[in-house]
Amino acid sequence: MRFTSIVTGIVKDSSGSSVWQETSQLRLPKGGKKLTFKQNALILIGIGVCVFSYAQFQAEFNPDSWWGKQYRQVTTNPFGFLTETKRSE
Repeated sequence: MRFTSIVTGIVKDSSGSSVWQETSQLRLPKGGKKLTFKQNALILIGIGVCVFSYAQFQAEFNPDSWWGKQYRQVTTNPFGFLTETKRSE
């Protein structure tokens, strides 16, 4: 994103007389830049890869952890949560 340049010039004020107007410093344009769908998707994919990698390492080094159990469930039966029924204990 580029900065806007210094604006100088002669402008008319409310009474109609000419006045020299200047903004002194470079500044970012008003409104800013908004994230697009593509940028949001890339951020979410990156977070997903990090979470999946963390779960994979946990499953390898500590298979009894919650992350290890969830990783094994997702990798062995990805849609198992749809067919599972709640058991009353």
